[in-house]
This record gives sequence, structure tokens and C-alpha cells, in this order.
Amino acid sequence: MASRKTDIEVQRLVADEALASQLRTGQQLRLVQVEDSPEVQIYSDQGSLIGVVVDSPIKEQLVTGAAVIRSLRKQQNLLVHVLIRVTYPEFHASRRQAPAEAEEGEEHSTRLKQEQLQLLANSEDIGFQLKDKQFQNIIKQVDASSDSEKALKEALQQPDFRLLCDSFLSAIAPEEQQPPSALQLLPCL
Repeated sequence: MASRKTDIEVQRLVADEALASQLRTGQQLRLVQVEDSPEVQIYSDQGSLIGVVVDSPIKEQLVTGAAVIRSLRKQQNLLVHVLIRVTYPEFHASRRQAPAEAEEGEEHSTRLKQEQLQLLANSEDIGFQLKDKQFQNIIKQVDASSDSEKALKEALQQPDFRLLCDSFLSAIAPEEQQPPSALQLLPCL
């Protein structure tokens, strides 16, 4: 799976000498989406708030990507500039063309709506699960397969992967509806 890299300037930096002394170029960061806000909070690997990114055009990708400090500048032992590099998976629309509209009578659409994508992006539980190396490897295998649908069907036979996919479906289903399980969706794939 290809990835993109984007450099973003951190805004509203925290004025803390101890924090400034801990930060180094190349240091891993944690990004957290603030609910009902355009902000993404930037935390050091020790859990200290560094600052925020506001109204980024790639906000959804920020919280799914990996971030490191690209450059930083200090003045009088305080942070005055922090540039982060975010690396996130790039979706290749040309590989899989989903129909613009679901066929009439089709029970499940295989394309997520923007609201559903936002629910996934805002879920801390999903974000945590996406960091699982085993899950990432399975997704890479499915994505790299010449027959992705067949590879996904095979992956869903693994109980841990199926449970993880079911948790994704639960996160995007309206509360009043019971989402279908990943196995129930197999005929739709």
C-alpha cells in the first residue's frame, strides 16, 4: 500500500520549558481528534500536549497516520516552531471503482459515506485497533492481492480479524440498527 507524507506546522504551541527540552527531531508523536472541533491535538510520545493543528485539509488522514517531529525551533527554552511529518496510507481510487450509487434493491453498499468515515476517524478504539501490526499485515495482503475480494473473504475466516471488522461495522451503524456481521456481508463482496 502506498503512503503519502505531508509536513504540517503545529499551532498554539504549549509554553513549557520542560517539554521543550524533551522534544527532538525524529521523535514519534500521537495525534488525537478533538470531538466536535476542527482541532487535532499533538502529543509527545511521553503524553505531553505540544499544540494543535486546526482546519487541516487532511484532518481525517492525520489521526490515521504516523507522525514525527520534522523540525523544531526553540527560543529562550520555549518552542516557537514545530513542523511535523505525517505519513498516512494513500487510497488509490483507480484500483477499486465503487459504483456512484448502490444498485436498486442492493441490501448493503460497499462504499462508506463521508459520515461513516468520520465516525471511524473519530473513534479512539478504532484508532487503537488500527495500530495492531497483525491487522495491518492482513490489510496489506488484501490490498496487494490481485483478487482483493477473495483475499478479504479468506482473511474474514480468521476469528480475530472478523471480530475487528465487526467492531468497525458497529462503529458506523446507527445506534437503533444492529449492523450486519462481516461474514453476513461476504455475499455482497
